[in-house]
Amino acid sequence: MITKRMRQSSAHAIRGVRYVFAHEKNFSIQMFFAIITILLGSFFGLAAHEWLVIILTIGIVLVLELVNSALELLIDVVVPRLQEKAGAVKDIMAGAVLCSAIMASVVGVCIFFPYIVELFA
Repeated sequence: MITKRMRQSSAHAIRGVRYVFAHEKNFSIQMFFAIITILLGSFFGLAAHEWLVIILTIGIVLVLELVNSALELLIDVVVPRLQEKAGAVKDIMAGAVLCSAIMASVVGVCIFFPYIVELFA
């Protein structure tokens, strides 16, 4: 049973994702690549285990970007003047997102390369 509180929580969550979509260009770019990846997966007819890896990898990248955006906003509010440690926190989170995006790219190549080779063979 979906309660009023659950609907409100979902509405807040959706509003947060919309905010990041509207204000963070990187999130839109990552979402674009996620959609392309899902379309490619549908085109190639990925196996269930490949879909699992793809969806988890996409999820990791998008969730890290959401956390990164939230921390950046929080730091901007709490520490209005950029201090060294606040800047370091932002850099570390950006690094986490970058690492996840690189990892996602490697996963994508590992999964899609055999399908692409077969397509052109």
